[in-house]
Amino acid sequence: RDKTVGILTIGKDFMSTRKLAILEECGVKKDVKIAIAGMYESNHQDQFMKYLMENGDVDSAISDVVNTAKNLIANNSDIGGFVVECTDLTPFSKAIKTATGLPVFDPVDLLRRVHEQVK
Repeated sequence: RDKTVGILTIGKDFMSTRKLAILEECGVKKDVKIAIAGMYESNHQDQFMKYLMENGDVDSAISDVVNTAKNLIANNSDIGGFVVECTDLTPFSKAIKTATGLPVFDPVDLLRRVHEQVK
C-alpha cells in the first residue's frame, strides 16, 4: 500500500494549498502519498478549456486530460490509481483508465455507491 494516489483537478494550486488540511479533516492518514495535476497548469489544456466553454472538440479534450494523467505518471512512477476530483473531469475517467491501465475514481462512482446503499 505504498503507491501514490494521483489526483486530477481543474486547479492544482487550490488543491495544493489546502490538501493537507482537507485530507486531515477527512481522516486521511498523513502517510498517504499523493501527487496532484491541475488542468489549468497543464501543458495539455487548450482543447480541454475550449471543451469546457462549449466550443471545443471532445476528442481533443480527451487527449488533453489523458496526456495530463500520463505526465503525472511520468513524474511519479509509483502512482497506483487516480481520483478525479472535479465533476468537470468525470466524463474523462474511462479514457484515463483505458490509457493508463490504472483504476480511476470520481464523484459519479461515489454517487453510484451511495445509491446502492440506500435503495
